[in-house]
Amino acid sequence: MNLYFVQEAVYFEFKGNYYSPRIRYETYWERYLNHFNSVHVFARVKQIDELPNHYHQVNGDKVSFITLPYYNGIIGFYKSKKQITKIYKNNISYNDAYVLRIPGPLGNLIAQILNNNKVKYAVEVVGDPYEVAKFLNLPRLLKLLLKNYSLLKMRKVVANSVAALYVTNETLQRRYPAKKASISSSASNVIIDEKDIVDLNRKLKQVKQINDRFTNVNKKPIKIGVLGMMYAIKSPIEILEVINNLIKNKYNIELYFAGEGPLKSVVEKKALEYNISENVKCLGNLSSGEAVYDFLDSLDLYVQFSKTEGIPRAMLEAMARGCPVVSSDAGGIPEFVSSKFLVKTGDIEDLFIKIEAILTNENLYRQNIEQSIKTVNNFSLTVLKKKRYKHYSEVYNIFKNNI
Repeated sequence: MNLYFVQEAVYFEFKGNYYSPRIRYETYWERYLNHFNSVHVFARVKQIDELPNHYHQVNGDKVSFITLPYYNGIIGFYKSKKQITKIYKNNISYNDAYVLRIPGPLGNLIAQILNNNKVKYAVEVVGDPYEVAKFLNLPRLLKLLLKNYSLLKMRKVVANSVAALYVTNETLQRRYPAKKASISSSASNVIIDEKDIVDLNRKLKQVKQINDRFTNVNKKPIKIGVLGMMYAIKSPIEILEVINNLIKNKYNIELYFAGEGPLKSVVEKKALEYNISENVKCLGNLSSGEAVYDFLDSLDLYVQFSKTEGIPRAMLEAMARGCPVVSSDAGGIPEFVSSKFLVKTGDIEDLFIKIEAILTNENLYRQNIEQSIKTVNNFSLTVLKKKRYKHYSEVYNIFKNNI
């Protein structure tokens, strides 16, 4: 039996092969290929003329791509919807399995097509569209309508699935229950290799002069970092505003963004307007693995200020390196980050206060490191491999028995 996998991610095509800056063929698809003969991926694909050094090939003998037109944003989706629908309908298989990674318009669309054709599907629930809609810059009534539409649409997609895998233990399950599913499991979509988790005692010994560096402009600056795509949902503009306010208060800091996205140029322009360009660096995409961990190891504090999340990979990678974190309370994050280090989603004053508190209190700073390293062991390769293997073994049997 083959698996048809639908996701919102963008892949890049170069000379007939498919690439990603973040995932690798040999590790990412294993969770499915342990049970299914092959994986056919429905995803947006962007043609590129030059292959960046840090991109990894993601297709292979058992993984192929059914390419969807590349578009940007919801307007782009609706412009491409007719073409996407045609591609989906031409590739419906009644003898194979479907897994939809949601939320997103692609997952919603194909769920509708599959339901209309009486084809069963499973879901991976990795985020919350209701939370995204809350922070859109729209008139109040329109925002209310969009929030409720997103909520009801996602609930319907999940409720009609035969199996659901959530990245949270409780949060997404409460809002989007899998009412008809034969199985409902939880396993983070983020897996941390045990070898990448630093030794706690060694990391604590490296903590020196945090408060002194933060408050003394003659010392080495505190390095604050953000890792991920620079979209509005990740709040790079809001983070920049907080950093600007901290610098105005004479704190000695630098801000580093690692990642690409439409707001990169906006961040650079605003940093210039704030007159803090020397303190703000946009590094572009980093290769997964060593380059990411080198970046995280160079930081004194990691900030995750997303408007919505399931379980953020970048933050867990930071925690694995013993990098203290301050995060919004979006999605499933409160399940594994103490309230001491959480910020109300969208509250820039609260973010200012939490950053200031952690960098002026060495005991609190050390507590953050301790919690990070202890917590991230629950996301280790060994733990999550077992959970995913069990879930997809049961998913395979569900589809096998329904064919």
